[in-house]
This record gives sequence, C-alpha cells and structure tokens, in this order.
Amino acid sequence: MHRNDYVQMDATAMAEAIKKKHYSPTEILEQCQEAVEAMDPEINAIYYKAFEEARKQVKDGIDLDTPFAGVPILMKDAGGTVKGFPYSGGSRLIEGSVCREDIGLTRRLRKAGFLLVGTTRTPECCFTTPTESILHEINKVPAESVFVLPNNKNIIMA
Repeated sequence: MHRNDYVQMDATAMAEAIKKKHYSPTEILEQCQEAVEAMDPEINAIYYKAFEEARKQVKDGIDLDTPFAGVPILMKDAGGTVKGFPYSGGSRLIEGSVCREDIGLTRRLRKAGFLLVGTTRTPECCFTTPTESILHEINKVPAESVFVLPNNKNIIMA
C-alpha cells in the first residue's frame, strides 16, 4: 500500500478495502503510523501514540463483521477517554494521569471495529479553539501538509 492510496481513503473506504481484502488491517495501520511519524514533528498534533496497542488488537483478531473493522482512529486528549492511555487535557495540572476505563464513545468506537491508535493534543482544558497550551505549545498546520483529495475535501493528517 502506498501513502497516496491511504490518504485518499476515508474511514468507510478503508473499512471496505479491508473487508474485500484489498488491504489488511496491518497494512492500513502501518500507513497510518508512517503518516503520523512523517507529519507530526512539523505539526505537533499527537499527544500519545498507541500503535503497539493497536498492533496487539490486530494480532488478537479483528471482527470483520463490524462496520469499521481495522480502521485506525485518533481520539482527542480532552480528558480520560481510552482505558490505559495517558491524558492531560492540555494541562500540566493533570498531565501523567491514566484513564481507568473507556468512556461510552470509546466503547462504541471499539464495538464498531475501530483501532484506537492514539490521542491528539488539545488546548488547555479545551478552553480555546486553537490547540495551544503551555504544556503542548502550539499545533501547527503548514500549507504544504494539507492534501486536497479528488472529492475536493482537505485533510491534514490521515
């Protein structure tokens, strides 16, 4: 799988490609990680990377009957959302906390087959719209990192 193939697919297309065995969940996950590793140093968007945990999910088996089987997804670090993931809410006050259980949304995402691959940064306590905090600094989105897809939708990171 080439990154261009990966970034042109939305979650529905990825799920369909996995179900039809055009790509494996491992191939999709590898492309996701490569995209994150290539872009995050410049845009500073990822708070916690959970690719090893996602690989374990794949190794343990994925239910291909779920609507989004094997599709990677990032959660917002807006508080404890994913069991075992650290969270900060963008605040030095709670940095280093670890979520003890999945919230309802996370349980539903898992049930739908998504692979939880990490969390994205958030402004301190979600008080502002731009993602800037003393803890995480500013989240940058340089113009050359924006992809324009054939359906005229822009995506920042796949």
